[in-house]
Parts: sequence; C-alpha cells; structure tokens
Amino acid sequence: MKIEIRLAEQSKLFKNQPEKVVSTFLSLSSEELTTQIKKKTPVDTGKLRGSWTPKLSKDKLVVQNTRNYALFVEKGTGIFATEGRHRIFPKTAQAMHAKIDGEDIFFTNSRGQPGRHMAEDGFMEYRKKIPNLFRTSLIRQSGGKQA
Repeated sequence: MKIEIRLAEQSKLFKNQPEKVVSTFLSLSSEELTTQIKKKTPVDTGKLRGSWTPKLSKDKLVVQNTRNYALFVEKGTGIFATEGRHRIFPKTAQAMHAKIDGEDIFFTNSRGQPGRHMAEDGFMEYRKKIPNLFRTSLIRQSGGKQA
C-alpha cells in the first residue's frame, strides 16, 4: 500500500519558489506524514508500524508499507470492506482458528474486521500541518530570518 503526493497538488504553495524551499518542504513533509501515519497504525507486534517508509523524488513524496496485509488493516475485511462486503469463510479447511486471550477459538465464518484507516487519518493530520511545514521551509531558505 502506498500514499503518493505530487507537487502539482500543492502548486499554489510552490509557484515561483526556489528549488531549495521545495526540497526542504518535501523533506519535512516526508518526516511528518510518516510520523502521523505511524501514530495511527495499530500495534500488535510492531511490524506493520515499522514498515512505513518514505521515498522522495524531485516532485513527489511517496510513503509506503511493504507488509502484504497493510491494505486489509486500512480498508477492513469481510462485511466491513469497501468491496465485496460478505462474510469470510475458510478456503481449504472446515474452520478458521484464532488465539484470543490465550484460548484457541475455532469458527466457520467471520464478519471480518473494520478498517483502521491509519493512512487516511495520518494524511488528514499531516494536511493540517502543511502551512507550518511550508513556513519552516521558507525560514530555512532565508537562513532563519523571518520576513
């Protein structure tokens, strides 16, 4: 799963700005977006939270998670998913198995899990901070002197 932000979407902010301001903004945005998404990511073993990685290029920022189940945690499964919306049944066995509070539980179907929307919620928190990130980029470009 990945989140991609292109500078064209921020064109009003970057119109006529020096390249250094833009690159500083992308760097700050990379850190902030990754932090916000990680804060919203549920933790069991910590592998999902630890797998969020930012990648920068000249005109875009991508934050992605390499865990194959990240999308299922984000969007939900079973009747909670955005697509399908049906109960989950085992493919090859007669029942599914889960360990809940140390007890083995077997069941023949499941409603699934609701989505946790960690990337969506993290992105919304990041958006609130865009003006401050841009202001910080301008200040750093000017050598710390505020206009």
